Amino acid sequence: MRLFNALVLFVFSLCVWADESETPFDVPAGMVQAILKEDVEHTQDAECTVDFSSFSYEGEWGPGFTLRAHGEGKKFVQISMARAETDKGYVFFIEAGNDEEMYYNFPFSGFINRSKRVTFRLSWRDDGAFVYMVQAGKSFGRGNIIIPQFTATKFSVHASGVKGKSICKLAV
Repeated sequence: MRLFNALVLFVFSLCVWADESETPFDVPAGMVQAILKEDVEHTQDAECTVDFSSFSYEGEWGPGFTLRAHGEGKKFVQISMARAETDKGYVFFIEAGNDEEMYYNFPFSGFINRSKRVTFRLSWRDDGAFVYMVQAGKSFGRGNIIIPQFTATKFSVHASGVKGKSICKLAV
């Protein structure tokens, strides 16, 4: 495990940040909005630090936030966050699929945290290897996944039922 942690830190330290953008957002519950879309020909790392100012709920809809790497043939790999109304806890998922189905959905971290600042990080290689990480306050979760024959071509960020701002950086 220590070797894996050292490898993750080493890979993240090699990033050269190319683009950075600050985006305010205010998306009502029950709606999903893409707040950032980028082509990622040579990008291999994306990081978004998000400051949430409010969360809204409507029936079965709860607040969410997603970083998504798009591949060819409508494939995707994404980190998504949901926030529970009852205990204000965060749950984070790594998911993979295409426009017709979600074939991988794994909750990799969950914690009760009052921090409204969350950092998401998704790194990938052209062979389909992904490393993902989230942090809120002192709580964090991370992992890796391999999706064979996946090459990222686009990157997007989506919000639902949240208000705040995000600072997203893409690295090569």
